[in-house]
Amino acid sequence: MAQQDFTGPEKKPFLSEKQKKFFSKNIIYLAAGGVLCIALIIFIVLSTAPDEPADIAAAGKDGQTGENFTYLPDLTRTIDGQKPAAEPAAQQPRDPFAGGMALKGIITGGSGGDLAVIEAGNTAYILGVDATVAGEWTVKEINKDSVIMTSQEQELRLEFNGKARHTSIEPPPQAASSAQDGEVTGND
Repeated sequence: MAQQDFTGPEKKPFLSEKQKKFFSKNIIYLAAGGVLCIALIIFIVLSTAPDEPADIAAAGKDGQTGENFTYLPDLTRTIDGQKPAAEPAAQQPRDPFAGGMALKGIITGGSGGDLAVIEAGNTAYILGVDATVAGEWTVKEINKDSVIMTSQEQELRLEFNGKARHTSIEPPPQAASSAQDGEVTGND
């Protein structure tokens, strides 16, 4: 039997002499490029990671979410963590402005129109023109330094300096009928 040669073809070196010479001359540049590539990959991974939900971001040290955060468009909210006043059992809705009331801010312009921030008791309201509060008060007008609200019989003007002026609204005069009972008018 004949002997077979199992050595196979001669293996070539992994890097040629030319490549070895290049790497030895430029080792600093190659290392800096590698570090730069790794930093770029880390930046891309971190910037495309999904954001954490707001509840997790607002969590305190013990992992509970913050109760004192409110996000717009929360149009009615309690102030400073106070509990809202108990609702009266009366059939007629309570006037939300019966207690102390103050104009806290006005936002003019914008795509949503003018808005007023009104604080009444321990509740703050964010209202626009024609907004109704407690089924009774309607915002009639928002000016740069005051807000005018109306109900069926009253008009209220709130100003920044804390003044609130109530005025009664007179019903429109009804046209007096010139014809008395039994009188006939017109050309007969």
